[in-house]
Amino acid sequence: MWKIIDKNLLNAFLDCNLDLTLPAKYIGWLVGIFTFGFLSLPASAVSVNFNAANSTLSSVTTSFFPLTPINAPVLPGDATFTVPFTMATNAPPIGPLFGLANGEGRFARFNFTLPAGFADFNLDLNTGFDDRIAVYLNDSVIGIDTGLTCSVFPNCTLNVNATGAVTPGGGLWDFVAPSATLLTGTNELTVYVQDEIGTGLGGFAGEMSYTPATVPLPATLPHLASVLAVIGFISLRRRRTA
Repeated sequence: MWKIIDKNLLNAFLDCNLDLTLPAKYIGWLVGIFTFGFLSLPASAVSVNFNAANSTLSSVTTSFFPLTPINAPVLPGDATFTVPFTMATNAPPIGPLFGLANGEGRFARFNFTLPAGFADFNLDLNTGFDDRIAVYLNDSVIGIDTGLTCSVFPNCTLNVNATGAVTPGGGLWDFVAPSATLLTGTNELTVYVQDEIGTGLGGFAGEMSYTPATVPLPATLPHLASVLAVIGFISLRRRRTA
């Protein structure tokens, strides 16, 4: 940073008649405020509430897929998640639900972004569906229910904490993964809902939160601090030679 200050330019400042003789303690305060003041700002937690209305549906569907505790459908390609969500009905506190035809399975995806160095991550997911469900986080299955135990809205819940550990809540999940992988950047939460007989509904709601690693400094702050330090040096030198 200091290499940008030419020695000749500094001498020119010292030899000129500009009134830069501010008390040195004030210069110190200014440097402290503009530098350490920003550095000491605490990082505020980020919290995002979501439900199925925030998701995008895949154009790929399944028909009477044999969902079991060890067998879930392969996720469709990312490019297929282009279908806008259309609400079939509402089931508080889950919120909006999408409809399913007889034996139909649909994929809904909610994306969220985690910055580098994030901490204190927490994800609470609440699901409601008729009749079966599989939950994926970043292409890996983290929960499956193949019966009717989670068909009451809401009933089956999952939690993912900062270590990636997955913990089931309400409902009788047939399968829950011990852990999930969290990524710096885009993360994909996908919910697969399948109707078994007749017609059905599916939806989800939840909250995701994390704490950023640091508060980024303004891009001009280092240069401003440099200028203030130079003025302080000039002021202190003049006071000593006065």
